[in-house]
Amino acid sequence: MLSELFVAPECDPVIVYRLVNELLKVRPEVIYGDFCACNKFDRMIEVHRIACPTLIIRGAKDRLTPMKYSEYLNHKTENSKLVVILETGHSTMLEKHPA
Repeated sequence: MLSELFVAPECDPVIVYRLVNELLKVRPEVIYGDFCACNKFDRMIEVHRIACPTLIIRGAKDRLTPMKYSEYLNHKTENSKLVVILETGHSTMLEKHPA
């Protein structure tokens, strides 16, 4: 289940294996707390205050963070750019790291 949430189906199985093994080292209550904190975190009405150039990177197949949030951030943040990385999920940096 963890791999389905964190990476795209096309992800290299070696990366999936390593990611899942690292996640399994974390106590379940810590992972649950992380999900609860992410669910409660809301700064949407404040993002317009971001004044520096902003690069928003997301995976095209991210199942944890809906695209609408990346689009909202891009729309409300002046001088921002949204880049969608194909064939990646929530863990874009792990899935498409330089070899």
